[in-house]
Amino acid sequence: MEHVSQWLLALPVWAAASVLIGIGGFATASGILVVNAIWTPLELAENNNVGGFKFAFLGQVVSALLGFVLLEAGTTYIAAQGHVRTEVSALRQVGVILGQMDPLAAAPLLKAEQRYMLAVVEHEWPALAKGQESEAATDSLKEFYRTFLVAQPAQ
Repeated sequence: MEHVSQWLLALPVWAAASVLIGIGGFATASGILVVNAIWTPLELAENNNVGGFKFAFLGQVVSALLGFVLLEAGTTYIAAQGHVRTEVSALRQVGVILGQMDPLAAAPLLKAEQRYMLAVVEHEWPALAKGQESEAATDSLKEFYRTFLVAQPAQ
């Protein structure tokens, strides 16, 4: 099941929606054909009253569940957006610090910062799109942090 979800997440939104809607439509059409092959419309009419109440109840349950799922998705998106803003702010502050340092002392830190940002764009974002993490981005962040800790302040 995990492979199917990974495959769906890797698809563009329009393709994933088409697959899901196609599967739902096929299941619905198949169900109707099977039910109509087994029972006549007259036999099914007896159950319409009870079935109508059951489907009305299930519709409310599904809509409430969908509301909670959308609320959770929005909350997760806002939290991720906050994390990205925090990281960008921290990188901006490092840039300010680099501007105050001696250019020779700042050069290794600047290179480490650039390698980290490049690793995030080239490795981390594609990995996150697949629901994974990037070792390259994690390693470059650790290298950036070590370089920052050993940097010498201006005298």
